[in-house]
Order: sequence, then C-alpha cells, then structure tokens
Amino acid sequence: MSLRKTISLLLCLLLVVGVCGCTRNTGLVANEQTHSETSNSLDKKESTKESTEKSAGLPIATEPLTLTVFQTFLSQIAGIATDNNDVGFYKTAEEKTGIHIEWQHPAAAQATEQFNLMIASGDLPDLIYWSWSTVPGGPASMIENDTLIPLNDLINDNCPNILKIFENEEIYRQSVLDDGTMLIFPFIVSEGHRVNNVGGFLTRGDWLEKLGLSAPTNIDEWESVLTAFKAQDPNGNNKNDEIPLIGNFKRFA
Repeated sequence: MSLRKTISLLLCLLLVVGVCGCTRNTGLVANEQTHSETSNSLDKKESTKESTEKSAGLPIATEPLTLTVFQTFLSQIAGIATDNNDVGFYKTAEEKTGIHIEWQHPAAAQATEQFNLMIASGDLPDLIYWSWSTVPGGPASMIENDTLIPLNDLINDNCPNILKIFENEEIYRQSVLDDGTMLIFPFIVSEGHRVNNVGGFLTRGDWLEKLGLSAPTNIDEWESVLTAFKAQDPNGNNKNDEIPLIGNFKRFA
C-alpha cells in the first residue's frame, strides 16, 4: 500500500469531529513570584503537550503534503465559512498533522449528482466522505471496480485499538462486509452511549464580539449569552429573528 494512502487513512482518524474553542484573559499576574510560577506551569504544559503529540505520531507528514477530500458542505457552517479550512478545528489539525486539505464541497442539493459524476469520471480525490450504503450495488461493487480500497491490511498494521474492539463479535459482524472486508472505521454505539462522542456546544464568536460578551463557562453565563443573542440583534438586521440555541438533542437510555 502506498505511503499516500496510509497517510490518508491516518488522517481519517483525525478529521472526525470539529470543535471551535474560545479563550479569554482572566487577569494579570500579581508579582514576579506569581509570574515565575505561571511560566513554570506553562512550560510544563507545553512539555506535556509536545510529549502527547509525539506519542500520537504527530506530525503525520514531515514534508508538505496536500490531500483532496470530497464532502458535502455542512449547512451549519455555511454562514460563517466558505470551506472547512475556515473552521478552527481544521486549522489546528493542519498545523498538528502537517497536512493541507483541498476540500471539494458540493452544495447539499447537488451532492448526489456531483458524487455520481465524480465516480463516473474516475477522477477521484484522496478521500471521500459519503454514505456508501446509498450507492447502487453497495460498497462491495465499489471495491470490485477499484473505486474503494479494502482497509484490512491498513487496520491490521496500524489500528490496534480498533482490532481490540473487533474482539466483540457483534461489533465486528456489524462493521465488516459479509466476506470480512473492512471498509470503514465504524461509529460504535455501546450501552446506549456514543463511546466516541467528543463533541460539545459551539458559540458564535462573531456574535460574542459584537455584543461585547465573553465565551460562557457555566450555566448562568450560558443563560446570559443566549438571552443576549435573542434580544440584542447580533446579526444586525433590526429584526428579532435570532435563534440563540439549536441542535439535535437526543437522550440515550
């Protein structure tokens, strides 16, 4: 398997979830002793950070590398970004991995048509984010015509944690094709909880800035920020049409 495909595989593991964060200055140091203690603490954190990144195999690419990725552009970020590279998470991912992504973002209404044209042309990107169960003939047909590559060798050689999970026979059966072909990194739901759910709430940073607010850190601050979003016209259109909180909230029993 080529190095490029191996790196593409590893990158898939990093581009699972995008979360933008905000930081704020909480005050100035009081004296030289406090400053020294703060510097030592920051040095320790930086050392731990570098150690963690090294143990995680980062950066993935030591020489400049660009990969192309096909993914429907999410409507949730269309108002604040032109592609995923405008999102803080992906900027950080590029910095940590050493890999730049050229995104191919079809509009949601045109995604299926663009996907079919792309497959028919044979001019494929390095990575495709798609619901393969919707493809006529299923993913097996895509493997037969070399559109998709089986991941068995790559997973066996590089993914010990997934192999450990696959020791659960039920999870394994639901994660591979009937002949044992590994095609995907499975999204595993265990005991009613999403075991790989690392997401959280996102806040409109531009709205915070416009209203002179700081990122909320507790429930009371969340209530104040959301109330301000609703009442103080952060989108500037002189209408009371802001929706301060939106999401797909589900409870897993």
